[in-house]
Amino acid sequence: MPGHDGCRSMVSETNQENDMSKPNVERIDVNSDQALSTWARKFDASAEQIREAVKAVGNHPDDVELHLKGSRSSSNSERVAKQAG
Repeated sequence: MPGHDGCRSMVSETNQENDMSKPNVERIDVNSDQALSTWARKFDASAEQIREAVKAVGNHPDDVELHLKGSRSSSNSERVAKQAG
């Protein structure tokens, strides 16, 4: 039925538009100081560590968190203090 294919196409386009209008909170935006600050607090890391992790594994928070956990050979407080000072 040709009419039904057209309806599906219109519904699909409408869903895409709705999805695009929602902020993507499941990705880390390294171009936003506010986002970097938020994720840095959440992961107990510096903004620079977040940037490096995103560069290494992409901007999905789960991947970044695993990368940060796996790359810590000393306590994170020590690494943050070292990078800040």
